[in-house]
Amino acid sequence: NNNNNNSSTNVPDGLWRDGLCDCCSIGCCHPMCCVSTFFCTVVLAQIMTRLSLNWCGKMTGLSPSRTSNTYIIVIFLFGASLFVNSIFSVTLQYLSCIHP
Repeated sequence: NNNNNNSSTNVPDGLWRDGLCDCCSIGCCHPMCCVSTFFCTVVLAQIMTRLSLNWCGKMTGLSPSRTSNTYIIVIFLFGASLFVNSIFSVTLQYLSCIHP
């Protein structure tokens, strides 16, 4: 693979390592298929970290090893949103039982 030095992100060009349907080569239990299907936020956080993006999706200019906080922040925000959503859901169910 040749690196395109004109690009600001140094994205390699050439052939892909895997084909389009290679994720199906070991069946539906391929780790990346399962993670991207059931835990898409984890995949998004990994990609954002590898692209040196912060949790808002803006370029940081830092190496991926120095942007590991992005992964933690995105996962934390997702967990917090699930928690708040469950609190509101339980509250609405409680209120609907009190005032039918």
